[in-house]
Amino acid sequence: KTEHPGMSVTDMAKEIGQQWNQMSEEAKAPYNARADLEKSRFVEEMATYKATHPVSSEESEEEEKEKEKEKDKDKETLKDKKRRRKVKDPSAPKAAQTSFFLFQAAQRERIKQE
Repeated sequence: KTEHPGMSVTDMAKEIGQQWNQMSEEAKAPYNARADLEKSRFVEEMATYKATHPVSSEESEEEEKEKEKEKDKDKETLKDKKRRRKVKDPSAPKAAQTSFFLFQAAQRERIKQE
């Protein structure tokens, strides 16, 4: 921020992206290692979650058929369909961060301290 005082958040993100692209594989290695750890953590947590929540977040076939019948009756508009979002289970594990996002978070902390 002190090097580029007038830089917007978007420009800062672009700059960090360019830094990431210019980094060597050796420099990216710590971030890739952390990302691999995050991914293995996520896979383990998701396996545990699926074991403890046998009903998947997807609906059963019967419920889908019933909804199809209701849709035919109601003839929802495309706009209405786009507005509806699938509700995420709050107890589901969070997805793993990629190595770039870990790098970006580290850069953000460094920039905030300056």
